[in-house]
Amino acid sequence: MELSYFCVRKIWISEGIDKNPELNISLTFSNPSGFSMNSDSLHLLIALTMIPKVGPILAKNLLSYCGSPEEVFKASRTKLEKIPGIGDTLAPHIAKCKPFKEAEAELEYIMKNKIKVLCYTDDDYPTRMKHLPECPLLLFLKGDVNLNADKSLSLVGSRNATEYGRYVCEEIISKLAKENVLIVSGMAYGIDITAHKSALKHNLPTVGVVAHGLGTLYPAVHKSVADRMLKSGGLVSEYTSQTTPERDNFPARNRIIAALSDVVVVVESAKTGGALITSSFAAGYNRDVYSVPGRWGEMYSEGCNNLIRDGNARMFSGVDEMMKELGWGEKNKINSSSIQKQMFVDLSPNEQIVFDLVRSESILSFDVLSIRSELPTSLLAGALLKLEFEGMVKCLPGKIYQYVR
Repeated sequence: MELSYFCVRKIWISEGIDKNPELNISLTFSNPSGFSMNSDSLHLLIALTMIPKVGPILAKNLLSYCGSPEEVFKASRTKLEKIPGIGDTLAPHIAKCKPFKEAEAELEYIMKNKIKVLCYTDDDYPTRMKHLPECPLLLFLKGDVNLNADKSLSLVGSRNATEYGRYVCEEIISKLAKENVLIVSGMAYGIDITAHKSALKHNLPTVGVVAHGLGTLYPAVHKSVADRMLKSGGLVSEYTSQTTPERDNFPARNRIIAALSDVVVVVESAKTGGALITSSFAAGYNRDVYSVPGRWGEMYSEGCNNLIRDGNARMFSGVDEMMKELGWGEKNKINSSSIQKQMFVDLSPNEQIVFDLVRSESILSFDVLSIRSELPTSLLAGALLKLEFEGMVKCLPGKIYQYVR
């Protein structure tokens, strides 16, 4: 019989193992969702996300400077004050905040409800968003979907979709069916739910990014659609299970919709609205943004027309034209110059490890490379410098490294 995490943890405490680092053991478990990692690490990572005023950027700073979630919660106020972004205001707050019981309840809920947890250092964490400083430390996923699909498209728009907007959604998705594109949206009324329903109709995987925990669904009327999505798609959230759909969560949710996608299509939007926030995030992430033009004077065409007028989106003029511009439908071509580049450059073992990591995911941050390569920062920096000189990787702002094809 397999002992649960909670039973084993009680044994550890009763035997004093938690208090004696020399006796600590690494316990891994497998839950029905297939997630496997060190239980204590996951427990503490969840606890870290529960500290008020600590968002994704500060959480990753804490992990980077402290080295592990365990060390974050052991860190003194003095040590915390020296971490960028923390300072003397947040340091005492973080040092005192230990939401371990809440995190343990969350872990129990995750296991019971077959929720998969993706840490930003995991291989199956969405590659498209790993390099973004504000990407969530953890993503909670329910369903059966590959978030690293070859092609991913978001359809967003007004909650008050018109018949024309629903027609456009259906047309776009029906013509993308043969491309096996992952369809992403936000589970809201209007354009969002139309996109999810159309994807299901045409057997395309579809993901709903929600602005609350996976312990609920908003709006509740979409539960039947969500249940169907779990079989060929899923629901994604950065929030723990009991988080309610607060107003500020929705703009934050929109950045994930944009980050998960190669291209964002705004179908309908008023002069202001959530779809425009998503398109703004997408542009900032160097995603392709398209806007469906509408009739002059129509309320839910004004935002779309303004995007085109201001040069913030391309005019959507049909799926075939969009696919041509995106290079979809074409066979992948091998870049012989990059192959020759690799053949004739003599790399050390450390340099080869780092190069292979960057090449495998196209873009990786220095922090993630440090964790994955297990190299001291001095050796990692030297290896990256050599790869830059050879033109094999490119350094982007924010210590992000990109594979040069």
